[in-house]
Parts: sequence; structure tokens; C-alpha cells
Amino acid sequence: MCWLIMVGVRRLRGDAAAVFHEHGYVAAPATNPNRVHFGDDAVKLAVSDGHCACAIFVGDRSREPPDVERLRQGYRRKGWSQGKVERAVQARVAAHESRERRRSNASPFPGVVSTLVDAGAEVSLLAHFFSGSFDDPFPVVGRERLARSDFVARHGEFPADTVVTITP
Repeated sequence: MCWLIMVGVRRLRGDAAAVFHEHGYVAAPATNPNRVHFGDDAVKLAVSDGHCACAIFVGDRSREPPDVERLRQGYRRKGWSQGKVERAVQARVAAHESRERRRSNASPFPGVVSTLVDAGAEVSLLAHFFSGSFDDPFPVVGRERLARSDFVARHGEFPADTVVTITP
């Protein structure tokens, strides 16, 4: 039971695997049958930290800040004093901001993808959580295109089982 991230790199002059290796990742030719979703001309790699991709794949978590008014209303319904309500709201907002800061520094993976895109490549990502063999096919539920800047702003988050293509 583990995540696998497959990467398709098109239009890169140079060795895509070497770019991942320079940043401490292992990039080996992808062997899963789903690799065809990147196009016939793509270099298809399975990227990991040497064991699995669980530390790399951060999923597609909600990045929305808390709804401050909704929080206030909920705390007031509980009968909290105005001071206690404001302290609780401030704590929730601070916790959200702290999580966002940690996410932005959590993984060099978005930077590696940015390096490839800045070098002229189109990079496609596909993540899947396997409960069996990495060779088992799985459904791909969609496709999404993202600008490099949007991918970085998301801190490298992308949905599972969706081919996400990062472009300049």
C-alpha cells in the first residue's frame, strides 16, 4: 500500500531523470500500463524518494482559509463570550497560515517540476495509491492543465488518478 508518482516529460533537451537525481529523487523508467497517458513521445518515469512516493505526493488538500464569519457564528451559538470567540477565530486563522507556510517549504518536488518546465519541457504527473502490485492498471479519472506558476502556488498539490500537465 503505497503512492506511486509517474511523470511524463516531453520536449526536454537533456536527461529528465538526471534532474530528479540532482534533487535527491530516484527516477526510473515507468513500467505501469497507465504510462501511455503521457503520449508516445514522452519520457516516462516513476519518481520516488528511493522507497516510495508517499513523502512526495501531497494530494489535493483544501487551501481555502477558514470562513471567519461562519466560525464566529458557530462559537456564538455555543454561548462563548466575544473575547473567547475572537481568540478562537484568531487561533484558527493563525493555524491555517502556519500550515500554508509549512506546505510551501515541505517538498522540493514542485521546484524540480519548475526546473524542467523552465528548461522548455511539458511535464505530466499521475499519482495513484496502490494496494497491490505497482504493475496493476488503474482508472485515470481526468486530465488537467496547469501553468507552472499555479502548480507552484498550490505547493505541488494535484489530484490523484488525474493526468496533470504543467506548462510554462
